[in-house]
Amino acid sequence: MIAASIPTPVFSYNLGHHPCRTLDVRRGNLRHIRHKGRGGILLDDVYGAVALGSHNLNEHVGSLGFWVLPMEDLHTAQRLDHHNLNVADADEFTLLSDRETVKDSRASHFSIVWSSYWHPSFFVKRFPGHIYQAYREPQKAAATAGHFSWNGGQWYHIGYSWNLPENRHRLFVNGILVGVEDRWQKGSLNASQAAETLFFGSSMFALGDVTGFSGEVEDWTPQLLTENAHFDPAIQGKLRATYLGEGIAPLHLPVDSGWETALELPFKSPRDLERFQIQGCAHAPRIEERGLRITTTPQDPAHDFSILDLNHVYLWCRDWFEGDLHISYEFQNLRRGGLSLLMAQCAGMQREDFWKSHRPRSNGIMKTVCWEDVRNYHWEYLREMDDVRNDVASHALLKNPWHRALGFRVHGPLYPLETWIRLDFLQTGGRIQCAINGQSVLDAEDRADQNNGPVLSAGRFAIRCMTRTDILIRNLSVRTRPLWND
Repeated sequence: MIAASIPTPVFSYNLGHHPCRTLDVRRGNLRHIRHKGRGGILLDDVYGAVALGSHNLNEHVGSLGFWVLPMEDLHTAQRLDHHNLNVADADEFTLLSDRETVKDSRASHFSIVWSSYWHPSFFVKRFPGHIYQAYREPQKAAATAGHFSWNGGQWYHIGYSWNLPENRHRLFVNGILVGVEDRWQKGSLNASQAAETLFFGSSMFALGDVTGFSGEVEDWTPQLLTENAHFDPAIQGKLRATYLGEGIAPLHLPVDSGWETALELPFKSPRDLERFQIQGCAHAPRIEERGLRITTTPQDPAHDFSILDLNHVYLWCRDWFEGDLHISYEFQNLRRGGLSLLMAQCAGMQREDFWKSHRPRSNGIMKTVCWEDVRNYHWEYLREMDDVRNDVASHALLKNPWHRALGFRVHGPLYPLETWIRLDFLQTGGRIQCAINGQSVLDAEDRADQNNGPVLSAGRFAIRCMTRTDILIRNLSVRTRPLWND
């Protein structure tokens, strides 16, 4: 039963007023910080550790709330090997852990972690190992939020609630739900026994008061009122827009002169499919009465996907497009738990047609999207995979291969099955708008002066489906506005 109000605390660490000399500091120098009416502790050692004491994490049902203060503005950033020269996983920041080696989140049986890598960005895990082990059989207890960022010098309240028998794990920020467990798992989410002591150890985030509760908290409002929480309205507005989908505006398609129809495919004839080259699962796409159907199979956990991945598929349009770009089509989701994305302006690193200049590609693995020499914008518009937030419809937009996160947003409930949804990808100059049923769910601006390559202006496009996806597509339309008008 989810608590309608905050139950009585079962433990509390009042770090906002706790003298540093009385805390059990295992490594590093500790100092107390007061800022905007709230206090906390901060270490100066990346391997520092403060033992806070016992907790309730091994109870079947419970909640944990605490305050953090980031020292700097934190957003997604490129992951480069030399960043880890002295500190492994230098882009991961552990907020709380059940291990004295706080920085090493993989050693923990419980930890709450934020990473500047684009995905997964903010998560809680209840097992030893990397967060991606949560999604391997047997699945493990975790909750992830997409692409979270922080404003330096602002206090945030983090809430985590769990119900182990019912496989529920929820992550809240300032009372707003930002992350959940995999909603499409087939069995129990295994949670490891946490060690007896809760630890803090960060030189980037100050830690304020920490409180544990006996019930599963869904609405943190009573507790936040009790703690006299005052959040910056701009931050709350951003959280509500990002994770609740508030403030979505209509998409206004361009009607000015200069736009030309470059391609129209209703997907009613096998000839329509011949306009595409297949990479990966060759039998996944086929033409049916209702349109182009793409069905990928569930992956075999024992298969080595780094060698050959035929459970995923790319459909590469054979045509090359240049200039401003508008791609639209309708799709139906036929099965829960999959993921489909659109790749646009896809070219080699020097704007060449990579299908003609590079070696042939046959592997359906994700590497072509993000980890190879193919420039592209990629929009994940159907996201129900196990490693993303899949209780709602959400969107992610990235620029590759720089891994630049251009946008993330929740926009509402999951798409109903077997219902036609209209998709629009519109790029005019550096502005990129992604719309669902005429509503602009993402509105991003790319620039060439941010160390992430040029604004992309030419290439092919591809529709990619990951494992266990089943969708229908019809009425594809591509319009362009040329760069050169003489």
